[in-house]
Amino acid sequence: MQYNAIKNYLPYFLSAAVTSFIIRTPAQFIHFLWLLLLGSLMVSGFGMLQAILDRPDWIFPKVIFDSYPNIVIIMHGVPIVKKFGCG
Repeated sequence: MQYNAIKNYLPYFLSAAVTSFIIRTPAQFIHFLWLLLLGSLMVSGFGMLQAILDRPDWIFPKVIFDSYPNIVIIMHGVPIVKKFGCG
């Protein structure tokens, strides 16, 4: 049996182990938390800016549902066609 998926979590285990050696005082811990906060604010800000500039269709995600324009459902031997998409 192979355990390849556990390798994806290895950086998180290593970062937790390393931070326990790096952070020794409460002041260092607070500084580390501020760095995490500012980094996450930057990432979320860029994500919101990208969403605003791209102007996604929030009401009906056309990109997802245009991949499958027609779905045929057969109920009691009668085909029912459901159409998805905006146009």
